[in-house]
Amino acid sequence: MIEAIARIENRIQQIRALIEPELSSSEKIARWNANSGLSSPSSVSKEEFGTQLQSQLIQNNDGIQPLRKSLPPDVAAKMGISPQVLSPSSVAEPSKLAPVTMPLASRVRQDVSAEAIKLDPDEAARRERYLPIIREAAAQTGLPEVLIGAVIQAESSYKPGTVSSAGAKGLMQLMPENEEQFGVRNVFDPRENIMAGSKHLREYVDRFGTLEKALAAFNAGPSRVVRYGGIPPFRETQDYVRRITGMLRQAGAIQDAG
Repeated sequence: MIEAIARIENRIQQIRALIEPELSSSEKIARWNANSGLSSPSSVSKEEFGTQLQSQLIQNNDGIQPLRKSLPPDVAAKMGISPQVLSPSSVAEPSKLAPVTMPLASRVRQDVSAEAIKLDPDEAARRERYLPIIREAAAQTGLPEVLIGAVIQAESSYKPGTVSSAGAKGLMQLMPENEEQFGVRNVFDPRENIMAGSKHLREYVDRFGTLEKALAAFNAGPSRVVRYGGIPPFRETQDYVRRITGMLRQAGAIQDAG
């Protein structure tokens, strides 16, 4: 960590040396050289110096990313590199989570729509409003959309204003600590709630490895799943797991191991 911080500070000094307006181009390059350890442009060709600098920028992108400013055109021209080395487009966006696999007890198919779960007309009409968000959450977290839909149905019947006696709120019944953990500003906003709830569920899938344990943790808390080595002996939690897995089986979304 200390080494990483030092590397970042070093890069900040280098960038500042390049963008200080009172310095000439040659002075900016000299300041950069003093901090970077690169060959002097006077001792190598312009093209070779530019290649060295670009290599340094790529290798140390973690330190430069917070600044992400273009080099001054006059400095870039002298160095023989393109200013877009530091442009925002050159920094890769965080990748989405890979689709989950749920070994042991059961697996949930990725190709089954949330609409495959049979609901009464009123519930189905409410679900229709949130299908685009459910699909967005599935794409971001790697969870099957049918699983997210089943959890929402079990938690709130697609009623965004739902509040439990324990203080859980919204479509996926987030607790206050979940709101803080995932940076939720308005827990009753459907998109914020579904995105945070889906990320929360994905954490439990990754941690416990099976659908049933992940659902039990979502309902009763992870410490209880650890304590009992599986689904806790609470009727509410056991009924919760059975209800969701039942919806998934009815939708043709579960493939049992065997």
